[in-house]
Amino acid sequence: MKPFRVTMTDELVRAYEMYPHMDIYDNNFNSGYLKESISEILTRFHSDDYIELISQVTPENKQIYED
Repeated sequence: MKPFRVTMTDELVRAYEMYPHMDIYDNNFNSGYLKESISEILTRFHSDDYIELISQVTPENKQIYED
């Protein structure tokens, strides 16, 4: 998220006292917690073709894929 959005989200969470109802994880949690690869998780929601396409797009070659 962009810094302004993060600040706004944090202010809303604090204003509505949502912290006691949230699970907070640090970055190290994700690496140990995820037993599946990212591609396996993504295929639950996206087709293999889409995942392959997205993995090939870079800022340098994005004009090739634009419609």
